[in-house]
Amino acid sequence: MKKIGSTGLLIGIWLGLSAFTIGMPFHGTDALDNLPPETLVTVGITHVTTGDDSKKNDVFWDHTYAVIDSLPTHAGYLGHKVRKEIFGNEAWTMTVWKDEESLMGFVRGDKHGEAIQNGLDAVAKARFVRFTIERSKIPLSWDDAEKIMNEKGRDLYGKQ
Repeated sequence: MKKIGSTGLLIGIWLGLSAFTIGMPFHGTDALDNLPPETLVTVGITHVTTGDDSKKNDVFWDHTYAVIDSLPTHAGYLGHKVRKEIFGNEAWTMTVWKDEESLMGFVRGDKHGEAIQNGLDAVAKARFVRFTIERSKIPLSWDDAEKIMNEKGRDLYGKQ
């Protein structure tokens, strides 16, 4: 059996860990809990890959957390969850809304617009998908979210 040097081992561990993600649990509102199971809700999922500039990434994450904190202030907001690679550059957000109009109100809102304006320099690639689904299927698993993104998602931004 061939020995692996300590540097090789550390690189292997780091590469392995970069694929691991950490996610916060789904945060839903009382309004979501009170909806009948067959009610259709609108879901928006974003998948972002940031670049390697840590200062730009810090600005991106500062604005991302401000947007997440603002979610409950938006009309029609029903819930959300976030997932991020531990040592990588990929992140996902999932938000649940009463309807398409509520989601678009959020997207066009000041806090989200400010985040786009100030955090876009950190983004290497971004994808988005929105769809309706029965309330009974919320919260979606990240596996289901990725399947839907792969089937129906669209590129929002990408540096080549």
